[in-house]
Amino acid sequence: MSRLISILCVLVLCSCAGYDEVRQSWVGRNAGDLVSAWGPPTGERSLSDGRRVLAYSYSGTFSSSTWGGDGYVFPLDCTVLFRVSAGGVIQSANLNGYIGGCNRLMVGKPTAS
Repeated sequence: MSRLISILCVLVLCSCAGYDEVRQSWVGRNAGDLVSAWGPPTGERSLSDGRRVLAYSYSGTFSSSTWGGDGYVFPLDCTVLFRVSAGGVIQSANLNGYIGGCNRLMVGKPTAS
């Protein structure tokens, strides 16, 4: 089990820096460009003041028994929320979730060009 925890810690340290660069590159950009690059969001909500929130999510689990562990199940959930102005410009990008889920959600997602 300690070997599994060590491996997960290394993955956390190696992966997190890229998430910020990718999601923050979209702040100030047009939401239509994001949808063209990332595909349709998994969720969208319109706010009463004309703004919108676009959500890109991944949800799953991983069992440590895959690597010969004791069968502990790790959650792999991750969501990126983009807050979009009434004019269609991305105002903020926030990420919340577990490293494994964020890896699966963010792999291959382009930065704004």
